[in-house]
Amino acid sequence: AFHILRQAGVPAVNLDLMFSTPGQTVKSWEATLDQAIDLRPDHLSCYNLTYEEDTAYFDKFLSGDYTDEPEKNETLFSLADRKLSEAGYLHYETSNYALPGSESIHNRGYWRGNPYLGVGPSAVGCVNRERRKNISDTAAYIQQVSQVGHALEEHELLDDEAWRLERLALQLRTIDGIPLSYASPSDPTPLIDHGLLSLEDGILKTTAQGAPLVDSIVEYLA
Repeated sequence: AFHILRQAGVPAVNLDLMFSTPGQTVKSWEATLDQAIDLRPDHLSCYNLTYEEDTAYFDKFLSGDYTDEPEKNETLFSLADRKLSEAGYLHYETSNYALPGSESIHNRGYWRGNPYLGVGPSAVGCVNRERRKNISDTAAYIQQVSQVGHALEEHELLDDEAWRLERLALQLRTIDGIPLSYASPSDPTPLIDHGLLSLEDGILKTTAQGAPLVDSIVEYLA
């Protein structure tokens, strides 16, 4: 599929990879990364498997057939970081890597809080801090547009605190980091002292040690 896209002239190709899947070993994950690097995609996303409700994976997780191993997660995360960085990829967000100049403009817009429109069934948009979600069912979407001129199902206005929490949760995952003011009223000093965060020119960023723990860091600062 990758070669077909290249031959078709698609200018930028991304690969999504997943680690900590059942039965995966450090060796097999390394082989996956080596294969991906040999293909030389413009962009790679490497996601840690999470067990979501209402899935067969979650049922097996509850029964004990599958397990979540934080130490293994960190080992596989660090392996991807090392190999892809050595291969020339910029680790510009917790799960995302790109050749220089191939960072995702689309995703960066979300992380930075740029406005975006949601068009079509189930689409979500956010402009001027107002988040709007359209009806998901296509037939109902068409019917509501015909009757009232829009398909809006839900909307919320994000106040300053909700906006701060979103920037923490999304922007701290990037190499851009966040202004120190977004951490207020929490005190990030203990995380800085433990080498999980750095502070320079008023910008907080996760360190290499803190990157795998970004969700916990966000929870602490929230």
